Amino acid sequence: MRLRAWIERWAARLLRYRGQQGVVRLPGRCPACGAETALTTCEARQWLCFGPLPVCPLRAWRLFDQCPVCLHQHRIGRAEYRVWSDQEAAPAVAALAARPQDAAARWELASTWFRLGRLPETWATLAPVTAAGQANAAQWHLCAEVLTALGRPGEAFEAYRQAAELEPGGAAYRRDLGRELSRRRGQLALAEHHLEAAVAAAPADLEAWLLLATVRHRRGAASTALAAWQAAARLDPGGVRLAPYRRQIKICEARLRAA
Repeated sequence: MRLRAWIERWAARLLRYRGQQGVVRLPGRCPACGAETALTTCEARQWLCFGPLPVCPLRAWRLFDQCPVCLHQHRIGRAEYRVWSDQEAAPAVAALAARPQDAAARWELASTWFRLGRLPETWATLAPVTAAGQANAAQWHLCAEVLTALGRPGEAFEAYRQAAELEPGGAAYRRDLGRELSRRRGQLALAEHHLEAAVAAAPADLEAWLLLATVRHRRGAASTALAAWQAAARLDPGGVRLAPYRRQIKICEARLRAA
């Protein structure tokens, strides 16, 4: 066991994944540690590294269910991935081919392609619905996620906005629109408005609390930012997700002491 642990430590230092593409994040439970978090799937190439420097490119992989808490993941070779994902999606493809006007069949296929990380196919499945102005909030939100992963932020923002407008009570839609607004100049007040609505609708949404705290910190509202971070801390007993915000929290605490 000690030898295996030693080999794993050195492999982690020497072999690293670089050049992530087509990143998709899905909420779920990590199969290894059981944490409820956003699991990532993406394409990346494994490199032999010397310290931080990539030295030799190795095999390209599709990585699945990457957990930010315990770093668990599973993988499949890029060449095998396309064959495997085609097989996984085949029943949904056949269902839509048999019933082209069936909204449920179209949604099932789009969701399947997205779960598998096949972003162009997801967009091609949803595009006819959005072009016809028939998409619902969930479909607009999925379009936004796809467009974000494809590197089309302007179109993604409009899709997030459409989802939130169609279903104002949808916590995830308000949270993600708030996140996108926080990245735009002069939109922090509106971002805070949407994030407050998100945590009101889903008080257990850790990501929404972290976003709200960050926006309030950027607006100079130290006391309300700390209140949001405290709410996040209650949802993150181990402090794993809160760790990157320690410096901002200390700044807010110092501002309150100086006030």
